[in-house]
Amino acid sequence: MLSIAAFSDIHAMFNNIRAMRKQLADIDVVVLAGDMTNGRMKSLHRLLEYITPYNENIVAVCGNHDTKEMEKFLSEKGMSLHARHKIIDDVAFIGCSGSLPFIGGNVFTEDEYKAILSKSITGLSSDIPKILVAHQPPHKTRLDRTFMGLHVGSKSIREFIEREQPLICFTGHIHEAFGLDSIGKTRIINPGMIEGTNRYAYAEIENGIVTTLELRQANPQG
Repeated sequence: MLSIAAFSDIHAMFNNIRAMRKQLADIDVVVLAGDMTNGRMKSLHRLLEYITPYNENIVAVCGNHDTKEMEKFLSEKGMSLHARHKIIDDVAFIGCSGSLPFIGGNVFTEDEYKAILSKSITGLSSDIPKILVAHQPPHKTRLDRTFMGLHVGSKSIREFIEREQPLICFTGHIHEAFGLDSIGKTRIINPGMIEGTNRYAYAEIENGIVTTLELRQANPQG
């Protein structure tokens, strides 16, 4: 069984994660789904210092508030999933960073997302189970809907999910749109911000099947 804890939109607020020693040590993979910082490299270093003593198996994509410098650093550390894949326990983790043009400098067009996602699965067997980590949510789900009721997700990411049907898509970006949804057989989850909510995403995969996918409450005392 492969167990996963996913966090999105941390925005350099580390109190909950810093205290989650037991939870971090008890799972197999930590997923960071973007906007780990508000643009300062020092914040990314601090976040990793809180996680790596308990779990070094980290995969990540940057968000629109993160930077190209962070992308390069994560790539050098073997953690980045942007436009690439990493196989862990016979599951391929694939990813795309940033968002559609919005606040922050780490943004991409729909055409760029098509190319990034195509590159992420280059060389992968179509039969291998996949998990997509995308800071930008796919278009027209519960997880890309703003307070104003607008669907602001990516059509390219949705098309990729419809075609490739990964087991799970971990996403974020739209803080208020936390929850779960699905596109075909793909289950999508946005934990929102952990600060003020203690909320993160948890998954278990066994023999290529998602046996658990849920929002959990962090227990910093546990």
